Amino acid sequence: MAVPGSANPMLLGGQAAVYPIDQSLRFNSTDSAYLNRTPATAGNRQTFTWSGWVKRGALSSNQAVFSASDGTQNNEFLVFFGTGNTLAIQQTVGGTSSGQISCVTNAVYRDTSAWYHIVLAIDTTQATSTNRLLLYVNGVSQTFSSYSVGSSINTWVNNTNAHAIGKRGDASLYFNGYLAEVNFIDGSALDPTSFGEEDDNGVWRPIKYADSYTGNSFYLKFANGDGTDSSGLSNTWTANNFTTSGTGTDVMDDTPTTNWATLNPLTTSNTTRSPSDGNLVIAFGGTYPTNMLGSFGASSGKWYWEVGFAGGDSSSGHACGIAVGDWANRNTDPQTVSTPFSHYIDSRGNFWNSGSSTANSTNFTVGDIIGVALDADNDEVSFYKNGTIVGSAQSLETGQTWFPLQKNSSFTALTQTVNFGQRAFEYTPPTGFNAPNTNNLSAPDIADGSDYFQSVLDTGANILSSAQSAVSNGLWWVKDRDNSNQHQFVDSVRGGSLALTCPTLAAEGSYSAPSGSSVAWCWKEGATPGFDIVTYTGDGTTSANRLIDHSLGVTPDFIITKKRSSGTTDGGWSTWHKDLGGNYGVWLQLPNARNVSMWAGYTNFSSTKFTPPDLNYGNENAQTYVNYLWAEVEGYSRFGSYIGNGQTGDLAPFVWCGFRPAFLMVKAATTSANWIICDAARNTYNVIGDELVANAANAESGLAITTAVDFTANGFKIRTNDANWNSNTQTLIFAAFAENPVGGSGVSPATAR
Repeated sequence: MAVPGSANPMLLGGQAAVYPIDQSLRFNSTDSAYLNRTPATAGNRQTFTWSGWVKRGALSSNQAVFSASDGTQNNEFLVFFGTGNTLAIQQTVGGTSSGQISCVTNAVYRDTSAWYHIVLAIDTTQATSTNRLLLYVNGVSQTFSSYSVGSSINTWVNNTNAHAIGKRGDASLYFNGYLAEVNFIDGSALDPTSFGEEDDNGVWRPIKYADSYTGNSFYLKFANGDGTDSSGLSNTWTANNFTTSGTGTDVMDDTPTTNWATLNPLTTSNTTRSPSDGNLVIAFGGTYPTNMLGSFGASSGKWYWEVGFAGGDSSSGHACGIAVGDWANRNTDPQTVSTPFSHYIDSRGNFWNSGSSTANSTNFTVGDIIGVALDADNDEVSFYKNGTIVGSAQSLETGQTWFPLQKNSSFTALTQTVNFGQRAFEYTPPTGFNAPNTNNLSAPDIADGSDYFQSVLDTGANILSSAQSAVSNGLWWVKDRDNSNQHQFVDSVRGGSLALTCPTLAAEGSYSAPSGSSVAWCWKEGATPGFDIVTYTGDGTTSANRLIDHSLGVTPDFIITKKRSSGTTDGGWSTWHKDLGGNYGVWLQLPNARNVSMWAGYTNFSSTKFTPPDLNYGNENAQTYVNYLWAEVEGYSRFGSYIGNGQTGDLAPFVWCGFRPAFLMVKAATTSANWIICDAARNTYNVIGDELVANAANAESGLAITTAVDFTANGFKIRTNDANWNSNTQTLIFAAFAENPVGGSGVSPATAR
């Protein structure tokens, strides 16, 4: 068993980062936890840098990260997350920020699945006002919706007044989340490269600050859960209301270099029941039903975590286990339905397996610890009560991705505390089982998504050459962002000057350079990224019986087929997706719902063969066709579906991908709606605001679509009830490609977005 604050033995086998961070400190707002210090002498009040790694817990409330004040709100310097999840920096003197500091970011920061690196550099002596305050997140300079910094003002920072980390000076706005590797540099306004770097896979990761510390500078490692200064200057902070040992310790192994699973508040089915204590505790109350998933999904491997219980008794209906991702934001009791799949144990002595119960003669109550052992390799889950297995392993449905599940009954005062291993386990895990963290994931096949997919931005005349320089062979899908021009598909198999257009159904013709600012979505062909381009000539036979070779090496998950020539029949851009169901297909050039008779030959798909679409759309005699085929590659691409719930904000669907998306395309399958396309190049921060539509030639500004989706380190979060994104009860299919996987042995964990 690990000692809190030490390297967890469950990490063995994982490859450490170049500069590993060993501990973080958990701040819980309900405990009023914070650090404080009053400098004995003043430092440089005009020029300084604050750097720290932050993993957010509770969202949508005012939470102070760093402050300095005279103990009132009238005279203070404050860095805080606002109720809208922006970052704000303000200084007030005499109760006003006029002539002082008032800055609010455009970006919102509501990704709780991973870590942000925040660097604030201030030099109020700069002549150019926009250089006086610079804010960087994950190495990227942030823009502001409002920005005002007075010239040569003295801040409250570095004065001989109260400074705090984790609260406002007047004992309010307590922070909820984790902090690690906090540096303060007195007298220098530094850029983020003093504290972090981009690794070979394009992931921002920490490095050790190598320059000297002077004056009121400090360096907090939180090794012992206190504010010990490791800079050598003894500028130590006082820790208040933290627990540093035992079950409730706030000293965690969850760090920017080893990101651990937590509960995922983005999956809640009830916003009145939010997790606390760094998203490791959920107090259900009497609100029923309430379901919440963990931030970690597994389709392979062996994983172990523990759940402790408080409140109620053995008849109160506590329950924990696993479920598939479709349980995110679903306001239904899992015991009442067979699908989506779920498997859990309850305190009343029952196993529940996808809606069916089996008695196990083992109740549990307050103080008991339930161990969950998920064996995704052998499709089974086992439950342990206080270290002893309950009954036998329960069988799971095959081919699924499983998530930790916490659920309640209608009883009040039920609280569950989850430990995914970021502190010591109470009981020894079964042999061969790992804690769910990024280092224990398998090494990804593709660590840098940009090696195989890129969104390229350029002006119209240059966009295709820029795309072909970024990805040398494959597919280049080009769209004018400023004007109502057709989507154009160019690929290396047909030749770089030949284009097919969408939504028009014209035969293959010459590529036409767009006139405005443009985007090109570029996929590299090959078995490694799971993408193949296949051309063939139709023979007029029954399409379902025509077998055509592909080189994916696995069964395709997503296919787009288009006729190149100008034969008598052209049904359009025939598209097949594994989650459309049966022989359904859907048109890329139309908003129509799925077509039941489009792809009868799907049952003949294999690791080497596929069949064309039906109705003579893919096999007209003597006509030529092109096919774009994709197969899912874990950590790089995902072709899945979700069920719309018509909700907004935190209750709208969260969809796990296992990576931080670079590209997302969504289409409602069971009702008419647009093909929505978003990417991380056109929108470098959340919320995603620029959409294009595959079935329309419209410019970005010509779309009347409610924009609300966040990309996260492990997937995407819908935030609207717009029918194109979240039509109630309807199935929506999606295709997503990665910037970086959420983690894996030997790679840096993806940062929060």
